[in-house]
Amino acid sequence: MENNLLSYLNNETLENLEKEEKKYLQISKEVTRDIKCNTLSIVNLIEHLRCLLLNNLYTRREMGVLILCEVLKGLETNMINTEYIDVLSSYFAEKLKDHHQVATSALKGVLTLISFPNCSSKSVIQLITSIFNHIMCQQQQQPDRYKIYQIYEMVLTQHGHVVDTMQNEFVYGVISSIDGERDPKNLVYLFKWIQLFLKKVKLAHLTEEMFDVLACYFPVDFKAPPKDTNKITREDLAQGLCECLTCIPDFGPHAIPLALEKLDSALKIAKEDALEILRKGCQNYMVETYKQFSLEILNQLQKDIFTVDDESLRENCKETLKAIINKLESDHDFKQSISDLTSSLKSNLAPGLKVFHRTTEFLLAIAEATAVSSLVVVQIAGGFLRDSYESTTDSADKSQQLRAYINFIKSAMNNNSKSILHDNEEIQKAPLLCLDALLEGDEILKTEGLKGFSEIGGYISEDVRGILFKHIKENIVVTQSDATRKSALFLCFAKMSEQYPVEVDNSVLYKNKIQSCEELNIYIEYLSHSLVNVQYFENYLINTFIGYAVCDVDCSKVIFDHLRYFLEQNTRFIGVLIEKQFIPTLTNFLSNIDNPEVNWLLNIKHVLTVILRDQSTEVQKQIYENETIKVYRNELMFNAVLIGIIVGLKKSVFIDSDKIDFLLNNVMNSSDYFIKDASLQCLASVLNKINQDLLEGYLNKIQQCCNVITGDDKILLMSWVTKSLVTRNHSAGWNWTNELVNLLNDNIDCSSGFRLIVRDEQNPLSLQNDSIIMPLYKQKFFVFVTNKLCEVNNIDKAPYFKTVGYLIENAPRQAVLGQFKKVIRLVFLCLEKSMEAEVLEIILLRLTEFISSKESVIENCLEDVLLRILDLTTFESSMRVRIAALRGLKEISRNYPIYKLVPLQQRVIRKLGVCIDDTKRIVRREAVDCRSLWYLLDADL
Repeated sequence: MENNLLSYLNNETLENLEKEEKKYLQISKEVTRDIKCNTLSIVNLIEHLRCLLLNNLYTRREMGVLILCEVLKGLETNMINTEYIDVLSSYFAEKLKDHHQVATSALKGVLTLISFPNCSSKSVIQLITSIFNHIMCQQQQQPDRYKIYQIYEMVLTQHGHVVDTMQNEFVYGVISSIDGERDPKNLVYLFKWIQLFLKKVKLAHLTEEMFDVLACYFPVDFKAPPKDTNKITREDLAQGLCECLTCIPDFGPHAIPLALEKLDSALKIAKEDALEILRKGCQNYMVETYKQFSLEILNQLQKDIFTVDDESLRENCKETLKAIINKLESDHDFKQSISDLTSSLKSNLAPGLKVFHRTTEFLLAIAEATAVSSLVVVQIAGGFLRDSYESTTDSADKSQQLRAYINFIKSAMNNNSKSILHDNEEIQKAPLLCLDALLEGDEILKTEGLKGFSEIGGYISEDVRGILFKHIKENIVVTQSDATRKSALFLCFAKMSEQYPVEVDNSVLYKNKIQSCEELNIYIEYLSHSLVNVQYFENYLINTFIGYAVCDVDCSKVIFDHLRYFLEQNTRFIGVLIEKQFIPTLTNFLSNIDNPEVNWLLNIKHVLTVILRDQSTEVQKQIYENETIKVYRNELMFNAVLIGIIVGLKKSVFIDSDKIDFLLNNVMNSSDYFIKDASLQCLASVLNKINQDLLEGYLNKIQQCCNVITGDDKILLMSWVTKSLVTRNHSAGWNWTNELVNLLNDNIDCSSGFRLIVRDEQNPLSLQNDSIIMPLYKQKFFVFVTNKLCEVNNIDKAPYFKTVGYLIENAPRQAVLGQFKKVIRLVFLCLEKSMEAEVLEIILLRLTEFISSKESVIENCLEDVLLRILDLTTFESSMRVRIAALRGLKEISRNYPIYKLVPLQQRVIRKLGVCIDDTKRIVRREAVDCRSLWYLLDADL
């Protein structure tokens, strides 16, 4: 074994070790390994380290201490018994008196020893006392101070009995150590464990001294250096300090005066930190402490709420006020104090005074704090507002007073039970005030009256409700010119429906047919918004929809305008419609209709799809079989119903080849745009879902049709077929895509087909409709088509430019970025030669998006991009293109390195000088902003 030891623990090796070379770490690992394998003991180790530990040179002693520390750190806690720890503790306690470098290195060993559970109280006290007596903490380097704080925390968490034994000696030692700490990392750590320290120890006569040590950091004024790796923020420090200053009751008498002093400061962060102290202190400070300073606190908070313009700071003040009022509630003089305070401020609530709003905010915060304070404020301030309201003539003033009054009433309702409020005078009179506003006031007052009823609904008497319901009934069939009042009526109707459903059913809802379509439209809108979440009215809602949908043509148009969006947002009603046989009832009605309007047809088609797509296979099959055999008087209506049903069917339901032939015939021969377009979408939906065997046959048939038809009909048919195949990742899809690309050379309108394929608007192919949608199909399609376009020789034609623009517009961001190197030539050609304003704007907007996010693909060809955008700042045919180009230039100036832009600066400024004289004011404004940014590009600001 001795020979093995000599390989790394002989005197020559040890004495040649250098701290900077870190070789001692490897030796420490080997020693640790041998001790764990029982081939070396701690005693043997110390004997071999004798040449270092007892060396006359402090650098050698430091090396010996470092090796010993690293070895101890690598050992499990059960590998050293208490006797060895006591001996090692005595040694390290002595080393703490040694040369500075030796002492600070010994701190590692101290931390390791104290972390051992079997470290005796005697050893802990010996080590801590040695640190207190011989290590001047604030004279050490930051890492060493951090280690000392770790030692203190370890003592607190693992050796609490030692803290109890040392008492004031430990407290004073910690205070002395932390006093004057300035490093942010150390402070963040310090503020965390010092809370445990404060709760664990008894500060006694050292309370004020401990508080002063912490209070010197208040308020925290810190800004991290630009390259700070610790990522410490001012908020981190401020939060930690606040927790320390408020964690024990003994700090209250010192912290509150400090907070009040800083709250009076003009510095925002000082105010915010002070408010945090006052608010957090409520958790631990004594009520008596707050009572002692209550007058000063309330005066200062009142001053800030009245004078501070910063809304967030004012909200902070109000939250603090609520917390303090809540804290003071247990005081026996609380009610009288709130009464006196409210009485002193109620005169500020007189109409026309500038302090009205701020006084309302202040009193409302008090009212919202507790049950008692809310009743006092309602009684005094609410009573004053009610009397003042009755004597005020100005509508705007009355509106303000009513809003404040209702807010006070609401605070009492939120803080007290109904039994307590039942006999409250103001609660009883509030509905009468709202009623007066509703019946006698102008639009502003009527709106406030409705809002008031919404908020105090549970306390409205039966007589008042009767008048209110009559007003609601009259107004839910009348156009409301004021959007705010309309919103208030929606809300009031909804709240009354929730709280008094039976009365609303009897007194508000229309049971007889509404004759006017305009009134019906308004009525259905109110029902859809206000009753939708009240279960009591679900049956009435559905019956109303069904009844009017099959009543007559005009009413049906109104219903389907609403039903289209209503069912998408409230899918739970779909099942009810199926149960009530809505589709058969509807189709019986529709089958006898002549000359339907297109918009109605579109809505019917969409609603049928929405209803049917969520049904089971059995239900879908039954409806399809029953409804598609009915005879319709009008071809348009039949197509709308048929297509609406087919699009929503699941994959396994539709196997009717006759209907595919029917759809294809519509596409080929119908002269009606609605029939042709709807049939194309439906055909695409079917082709996307049917099985492989059926698909192959129909693709051949469709290919033959494409050889016969020409023009737009051919492009639309090919585009929808391609979309249906590409989305399901069918191999034939790429052949059809090739055919479309080939058509670009001869047909300028073919580019619209590519837009149709990648767009989602009015798309029947969706997962909701049980379509087969391949993940990332847009990306794959974009890459395929752009690769094909790159192979075309004579690509400088309008159809190619439009296709590139439409693809870039709708393709996913990552697909465009990934393919950017390939499509950049196409993009540049479009920017240089295209005269299509729409295409140019699309490309400019996408490029600007990439510029804003500092994409490297733009930076790699920055000059080429910039110059082409610059040329378009004077594009004559479109103001929108000029604006998009100017905004792109602005983003370039903000997002890319100045050294790359400066060579082009003067050229850009000269060109923008022309734009400043543009005929359009909005362009001139953009040009001025853009030119200013480029002019100041390299300015030292």
